[in-house]
Order: sequence, then C-alpha cells, then structure tokens
Amino acid sequence: MLRSFLILITFIIALPAYAQDSCEYANDNECDEERYGGQGYCETGTDTTDCTLLSAGINEDSCAFAEDGECDEYRYNGSGACQDGSDLTDCTAWQVDRETNFIERAQALGYNEVAINALGDNTCRWSYDEECDDPSLGGTGACEVGTDAMDCIAAKPTN
Repeated sequence: MLRSFLILITFIIALPAYAQDSCEYANDNECDEERYGGQGYCETGTDTTDCTLLSAGINEDSCAFAEDGECDEYRYNGSGACQDGSDLTDCTAWQVDRETNFIERAQALGYNEVAINALGDNTCRWSYDEECDDPSLGGTGACEVGTDAMDCIAAKPTN
C-alpha cells in the first residue's frame, strides 16, 4: 500500500514539471516547440501556454484581433497580438495573397513554372524579410532548404 502511494505521489509531483512554461520564450504568443512547428527554441513541454491551440490541432478566430484584415499570429510574421492558432481567417487570406504575389514576381523576373517550383515555397518563419535564409541558395541557414523562395529568388539564375 505504501509503495503504491509513493508511486502515485511521484507521478503527481512530476506531472506539473512536464506541463509548464519554464522556457525563456514562454508566454510570448508564439509556440516555440519544434513538435508543433515552432523554431525549436523551447524543449518539449516548456512552452505549454503558447502551444495550447496548436497542440490540440485548433485553428480558429478566437483572438480579440481576429478578422480585422491583418494576420496577427507571430508564426506568420504577424504582430504577435494573437496566440498562434487564433487568427485563422486573416492569416489564411494573408498566406494566399503572399503566395500569389510570389508567383507573379517570379514570372515577371522570367522564371518558368519548373524554375518557380524548384525554388520551393515560403513557409519559413523568416520568409519575406528581404534576406535569403535558404542554405542551398547561399542564405543564412535560418530556414530549411526550399522554404524561403521569395527572398532567395535573386540567388537562383533564371532558365
């Protein structure tokens, strides 16, 4: 009986240590845990509050600044006024618009469809900051290969 009680107490004590905001970057409205698409600045389970919606697979318009025509989620280079996953309508429209602008700009520079697809997409947190971060195109390495197409478009020769 005592052994079972001690095991139970151990789990009760350890559980809050797993679900906490002990990371230096916790409570900044940006989910920094890599398992939910963050930059990996926080270890698993240390950015709980910021990752709440993303960990549950929720994307909605629950933020006070949702549906105001501006994407306020930090993961999309927004203002950070909304927690990641809480400004769905504005951020979806923003993503569609920026991808359309990227394709139009690439075509205007003389890129054909094959070359545009070879550049990749613009899913990196640091895309559209006017600095190439794709290491395969001579960038800083802040983005994964093929995720900073707009900023790196000048680094790749046209076909």
